[in-house]
Amino acid sequence: MSAVGDEARETDPQDVLLDLLVVLTRLHQRPFSGESLTAGLPLVNGRLTPELYVRAANNAGFAAASSARAFSAISPHTLPAGITLKNGEVAVLMTLTDEKAGIIRADDFDADNLLAAVTETDRASLDAEYAGTCYLIRPDESKAQQPQHSGDASWFWEVLRKSRGLYAEVIIASLLINIFALVSP
Repeated sequence: MSAVGDEARETDPQDVLLDLLVVLTRLHQRPFSGESLTAGLPLVNGRLTPELYVRAANNAGFAAASSARAFSAISPHTLPAGITLKNGEVAVLMTLTDEKAGIIRADDFDADNLLAAVTETDRASLDAEYAGTCYLIRPDESKAQQPQHSGDASWFWEVLRKSRGLYAEVIIASLLINIFALVSP
């Protein structure tokens, strides 16, 4: 079993979308493990769905989309991109010209050097294998980590302000529990 697969397949041995997302994050120089990508997501039968793929990527700081499109409609400017194949597997489309396409097949997702795992194939044969779904991903600079404040206490108030709804619910719940405790015989 592959190294990527070991991380990504702990929930289900057939989670090809999770394997694809792990590889795409590695290619964008922002690697994430399968566990961290799926943390807190309501997996369906232990697997990512196309909608959950987008949510997992967004949570990791990427702008992502899954779309049904013809192979000819995939722009070389959107690469690398994940594609589904008719045999149920996924691949990463790395390069695309009029006659050739460079892809990384799922069997090579565990390679230490993913760029060395790119195999060139005929565009027409890949078009015949293509199942019609493309998974796009790119780093979302608007979600980039903000630098940490050094030495001042404003970080506390900033975190409190972001989570005020959660803290309000906790305070209300604790007040109600204490009132019930005082009222009960």
